[in-house]
Amino acid sequence: MVNIYYQNVRGLRTKTVLFKRNIQLLNYDIVLLTETWLLDGVNNEELFSDRYTVWRRDRDYLSVGQSRGGGVLIAIRCDLAVQARPEWHSTAEDIWVSLKIGAKKGSLPFVLHIGCLYLCEQNQGLSFTSQLSNYADKVLSASGDFNLSDISWSSSSNANYLTPSFRSINANHSEVQDLMNLCGLNQFNNIRNHLNGLLDLVFSNGDVQVSHCTEPLTEEDSYHPALMCQINLIDLPPRTTGLNLRTTVIYFVC
Repeated sequence: MVNIYYQNVRGLRTKTVLFKRNIQLLNYDIVLLTETWLLDGVNNEELFSDRYTVWRRDRDYLSVGQSRGGGVLIAIRCDLAVQARPEWHSTAEDIWVSLKIGAKKGSLPFVLHIGCLYLCEQNQGLSFTSQLSNYADKVLSASGDFNLSDISWSSSSNANYLTPSFRSINANHSEVQDLMNLCGLNQFNNIRNHLNGLLDLVFSNGDVQVSHCTEPLTEEDSYHPALMCQINLIDLPPRTTGLNLRTTVIYFVC
């Protein structure tokens, strides 16, 4: 089982001491953060101990004409085999890594592709629609918050994932629908915010268990509950032909 922590932290610049203390008290395999608001002057060592390897994609404030907001981060236990995937990065704020998790003797190794995305309107630069379109193109070729509050997500009666419905159809909605259909992805987060909405989404082509984390690493924003996600690694016998790997794609969007 792989334990993944996710949170939209709404800025870490003034919370580094509290965050590092809390992360040292807990034992997550993977930590994903959106809206880090981090700058070059904040080092990874101020946030994480040497138990984790950290990948960041901080917002380029000069190009977007803003002074705060944005930024994504993935931290993974150092004893896990990880490969950075910069070739999958899009013009949106996203970051990707791949994990290869060893299997028991006689069963397939497990490959887990993890992406973390923050998508929003910017004062300058590419439009929201362009960012979403470019991100979708990258995910399709490679396979936290879309800020699309007008999508309603409904629980399925016979499955763990949720299905979308749209109050009106526009280019952004079409991109989301195409992304899910063409990549075989489902959305698994049903932990609602204080307005009964879902801004933080968890997409995967495998089964993911999502729950509310009762011990957030930093104070929760009312719009973005902290999430715990569990992926069960089921042992499967190797195939006699083809690539002997099990591959799951999971990404968190805010």
